[in-house]
This record gives sequence, structure tokens and C-alpha cells, in this order.
Amino acid sequence: MAQNVLIRLRWWIAGVALACAAAYLLVVWPLRDPHPTPQRARGVLAIRDVKIYTTPDAVPVEHGTVVVRDGLIVAAAAGAAVPEGARVLECPGCTITAGFWNAHVHFTEPKWQTGSFSSRIIRWRTSALILRNPADA
Repeated sequence: MAQNVLIRLRWWIAGVALACAAAYLLVVWPLRDPHPTPQRARGVLAIRDVKIYTTPDAVPVEHGTVVVRDGLIVAAAAGAAVPEGARVLECPGCTITAGFWNAHVHFTEPKWQTGSFSSRIIRWRTSALILRNPADA
């Protein structure tokens, strides 16, 4: 009888220890080094001569212009006006898609391996790096 009580007590202590460890790892551990508050880029950026996919089903806009003001897209069209004083990024042959559109895609699959498409992805990734405002770094 006493041995049965000791076994139950050990399991109870193990369960409490496991619950405390889980609570620490899920609640306290992430608070040790909080992530910095995200800040939007400042200024105006115009990306010209790009193919724009606004939705997966719509026909893409050829030779379009995307205007970004203070981190938000304010225009995306073939004839979008470029505001005075905007930083202009010429990007012929680049492709821009709506945010998180088809976020899980494997570009290594054979259907994506046409020469023109794979080179545009590399150029798009390069131009995406340019979109960061150096003053915010």
C-alpha cells in the first residue's frame, strides 16, 4: 500500500515538473529577448517596368509600375504615376506578386525550369533586397 502511494507521488511530482518546464519554455523563455518592434520603411519608391500579378486568376499587368509610400503599396498599374522625388527602381523583366500569394511553391520542380522564368526569380529576389530602407538598418 505504501509503495503504491510512493509510485503515485512520484508520477504526480514528475507531472508537475513537466508542466512547470513546459510553462517556462512556452511563457518565460520567449520573453528573455523580445523581438524588436517592426517599423515601416519611410519615403517613396517606384518600381517600374515589371510584370504585376495581383491575383492568381487575373491576367498579369505587363510593364507596370508599383508605387510604395512609407511601406504601403499605393499604386500598382501599367500607367501608375511616379511621384516627384520618389526613388525609382528600373526592373525590366522582373515579376512582382501579391504578398504571400502561393507562399509554398517549389521552384525546383521541372515545370518552373524555363530559362526566362528562373532568371527572373533571381532578379526579383535581388530587387526585393533593395526595397529595404538603408536608414532603417
